[in-house]
Amino acid sequence: MRTMRLGQIIRQTFATLFAHKLRSFLTMFGIIWGIASVILLVGLGQGFSRDQKEHMKNLGTDLVIVWGGRTSAQAGGYVAGREIQLDINDARAIRSDCPFVKAVSPELRRSVPEVSEFNQAARFVRGVWPEYQTFRSLRVAQGRLMIEQDETNANRVVLLGADAAKQLFPGSPAVGAELRINGEPYTVIGVLGKKHQNGSYGSGPDDSQLFGPFSAMARDFPPNR
Repeated sequence: MRTMRLGQIIRQTFATLFAHKLRSFLTMFGIIWGIASVILLVGLGQGFSRDQKEHMKNLGTDLVIVWGGRTSAQAGGYVAGREIQLDINDARAIRSDCPFVKAVSPELRRSVPEVSEFNQAARFVRGVWPEYQTFRSLRVAQGRLMIEQDETNANRVVLLGADAAKQLFPGSPAVGAELRINGEPYTVIGVLGKKHQNGSYGSGPDDSQLFGPFSAMARDFPPNR
């Protein structure tokens, strides 16, 4: 049997394709659609993963959030289910005794009324240490961030999220202005830049929050107040 030349093979192939146009079209369409579907799904998956990573990065970098809870087992003479409350001393112990923890901050969260000369709100206010601003990726668009002296001296200063500033100081400069937080006079030292953030463990994104020194918040808004 004589070997068929390449040209003849190509001609016969195209002749067969044209003789069965519909079958050829459906076969090619199925192959193209399958490949396109795989590429599309992989692209969507990678895009979604990248978007979620960016949102998590805006929530904070290398972040661990710790709450109080209840013991799961009996220990030290105490029964299981005993409630454990965290306080400022736990944060201090982590900072002094855990060398692999780069930064730590307690967080005191209060929902209290805020009143400016232009408007009022009832947004969450968080009392934190200055280190909080670093690992939670807080960046100012105007003014400055909190510094260690603000915490040491319990200064009545406050940072406003972008949305909070827009509500409390609509169309007016906020930095340097006085803001009454539950009746106490706080000075606005900065307005945070807009963040692309899904949420923040139950209290909404940082854009909607206010942030002040932990020491000032603990003094002015204690738990029993």
